Amino acid sequence: MDNTMGRGVLLVFCAIFAVAFGASGYWAGLRPLAETALAAWTVRQWQPVPAQVLDVQLKQHPGSEGGTTYQVQARYRYTVAGQAYEGQRVGLDLRPGADNVGDWQAQWHRTLRQAQERGEPVTAWVNPQAPGQALLDRSIRWRLQIFRLPFALVFTGVGVAAAWMFLRILWRPKEDAQDLE
Repeated sequence: MDNTMGRGVLLVFCAIFAVAFGASGYWAGLRPLAETALAAWTVRQWQPVPAQVLDVQLKQHPGSEGGTTYQVQARYRYTVAGQAYEGQRVGLDLRPGADNVGDWQAQWHRTLRQAQERGEPVTAWVNPQAPGQALLDRSIRWRLQIFRLPFALVFTGVGVAAAWMFLRILWRPKEDAQDLE
């Protein structure tokens, strides 16, 4: 009975680690890395058009451990084939958020604020097949990608290792499971 109880506890422990670390690694690391790579590949054929900055803000959010995170938010207008469009996307991330990785957010805020104040256009990159899709920066934020890498590798690795242990314990014959006690 103790052997079965110990085995059950180990199975639950491994399952919790597999799900928690696997999901964290996926959502905070693998998924954003893959989405950024796919977006960079997709926008490489987009066409440059001049865009007028309508509004730009640098939002500040309280971060963990007393730090501050920043998020540039912009609205710009551009014209393709005589049709006017408005865009809000600045970088490659489909779900942009606040961060404090490097000064990308502040640099884009400064660049867009200056363009707005001077009435100068900025370059928007527009999808020729769907002109309603545009962005301002089609370069990969390498510092952000490097920040995401440990989540993708370490957290996912721990999740996979825990899942492997779960399966190993589950499939181990009961008489061999005494070695785990």
